[in-house]
Amino acid sequence: MLRSACVLLLVLAFSSVGCGRAGPGGDEDDVPVLTLPVGAEVLVSVGECLVGAPPLRVCPDQDVATLVSVSMSGDRFELGEQRVEAGAALIRMRAKEEGRGKLTVEYLDPRGAPHTVEAWFQAMTVTEARVSVHCDAFDSRAVHPVPAGSRFGFDLQANSGDTSLTVGDVSLVDAPGFALTQQVDGRGEALAPSEPGTYSWTLVGGGSVEFLVYAPETLELTLTEEPARGRQPRAIVVGTTAGGHSVCIHDRGAKATVTVAGKECAPVLSGVEIDGPLPFSLTGRDFQFELVGRETCDVYARLGDGRGLTRSFFVGGLDAGTPPVLGSVILDGGTELAEEIPLGSNCPGSVSDGRCEYPWFLDGDCYIDSDWRIEHRDPAPDGGVLGEDQLVGVGLTTKLLLSLELGLSPVPISLGAPQQLTFEQDPAWDWSVFPPGPSAGLAVEGGRCVGSRMVMTVKPLAEGSHGLSFHADNLDDEGELDIDARKVDRIAYTLRAEAGSPTQRGPSVELFIRSKATMAASYTRTSGTVLHGVAPLRIATDTPEALSRVSAPDVLASGTVPHTLTVSSPLGADTLTIQVRDASAITGIRGLEAQTLPGGTAKCAEALTPLGVGGVVILGKPPTRPRVTLSGDSLVFSRRAFSDGLCLEGVAPGGSTVHLTWGSATVERAWTVVPASP
Repeated sequence: MLRSACVLLLVLAFSSVGCGRAGPGGDEDDVPVLTLPVGAEVLVSVGECLVGAPPLRVCPDQDVATLVSVSMSGDRFELGEQRVEAGAALIRMRAKEEGRGKLTVEYLDPRGAPHTVEAWFQAMTVTEARVSVHCDAFDSRAVHPVPAGSRFGFDLQANSGDTSLTVGDVSLVDAPGFALTQQVDGRGEALAPSEPGTYSWTLVGGGSVEFLVYAPETLELTLTEEPARGRQPRAIVVGTTAGGHSVCIHDRGAKATVTVAGKECAPVLSGVEIDGPLPFSLTGRDFQFELVGRETCDVYARLGDGRGLTRSFFVGGLDAGTPPVLGSVILDGGTELAEEIPLGSNCPGSVSDGRCEYPWFLDGDCYIDSDWRIEHRDPAPDGGVLGEDQLVGVGLTTKLLLSLELGLSPVPISLGAPQQLTFEQDPAWDWSVFPPGPSAGLAVEGGRCVGSRMVMTVKPLAEGSHGLSFHADNLDDEGELDIDARKVDRIAYTLRAEAGSPTQRGPSVELFIRSKATMAASYTRTSGTVLHGVAPLRIATDTPEALSRVSAPDVLASGTVPHTLTVSSPLGADTLTIQVRDASAITGIRGLEAQTLPGGTAKCAEALTPLGVGGVVILGKPPTRPRVTLSGDSLVFSRRAFSDGLCLEGVAPGGSTVHLTWGSATVERAWTVVPASP
């Protein structure tokens, strides 16, 4: 039977991207039409469209196991070699003249079931051709500078009127002086003339592409700067020109070196300071780096033959790291941080007074039913609405949101806040004494509104199941809530730094000076059962002169010198010790490993992490940058290093050593560059 199918058109050069569905045959409108230039040879693949398959595709439902027959209508196309490979039928064909032909392929799938695939092919005359020279971007250039004798890639596109064509192996360019090769992956490669000068490619259908073939000794460097944009710092930009045109195609392995002089001046890549010369590859267009120092820094940029230029840049000054200013300074006797729950303002009136009154036909309360809506919430940042089976800790505060809503409604419709609210407690019994008696119950506060909902806070004062009943003038029904409270047995503390380092759990953590962090406490029973609610935290310092600061309910700024902070709670003996460290506490570095990479490729160490004694991660913003030095001639800094981390590129086979220092730590790793695959 006829099945829908996918035809992959594998061309011997650039091909356009498209996809269609093959129908059951007969009508030309039911099957895809694939277009190609007159004279082009292509390879048609009838098979499953996988990742990496050729660009023009119509995918079959079943793989090809056995090819039964292949035919092409008319005489405008010539069929060639046919074979089955990796579940696909590969069929070579050439377009001899303008016009259409229908390809019909009959095959058996791996289970032996028959299938038929049909696709129309149309041969058309090229009316326009375009060339994109491979660079960092396929931008439009009046002139493309390329080194004498260099190789570079290009893409060819072809059109017949408004119809895009699959190029195949047809020649679309007359390029005197250049040797061109069209690749089966849809791209071409050009070998530039060895003689410098101006050259032109003439395209089929009209148009041309201009090239400046330059000698290496005519290449020049430029030094400019780009202003900071968003999170991207101000950049010093090293570019290259030839004959006044910016260059993005260079000799393979070409590189340049930047050195910086001045008071505490240094180049920086992704937060890593370069100690000494900064070698980089000329592959691509421009190389960028950040410049730090005091006042004015001199930047020297040099090519491999020593030619180059020098330019001075005003830097301003080094940022020593200003401590975050927030809240209040931690006093000698410690500071208490309490969770402030907004209790709102005076409550607005309600659309319902809860009474059906004469004249009843004008009173909406005679027609609707109102219900209580009581929402019990945990005010913690990761808290939420509490269910009936969730426990609250004795001494922990939770929040109630009270309102009235329309009963029997499929969606919540608020009728406003309760009016003249009163409540009663049904206290739990304390069975730990004899004779048993009622426990201390609940501490309930509030009664003001946020929007149309009344806010109240509830804190259990003893263990047990505590009952609350609510009454309001504008509702006849009684609202009820049970709160099950248990004693807090354990308190666990965590610290999360603002600078992107991971959250660390106590009882002891380390934090850099001049860093901002958020503290959190969680409460459990001995069994591990979570207890909900919030309670005040107390933070104390052994060095008030460090000027650590806190802001309720949980934000900490770590001050200017090393010291120790202690976080505690009135609900238990557990504490969190925060050791505030400076750069001298860095004794290890995580994230830099030995690497082997082919020439012409780059690898990045994206997340360098400072470690303290015992491999402990020190949270917060490090007060100093890591410093890196390269030894050997096999590695240079990659253009990606400006934003993607410590990225290094192999430029010559051999070994190099990456030296990294940070605080008191030093790490050396061997990187090996192997020859690139041909």
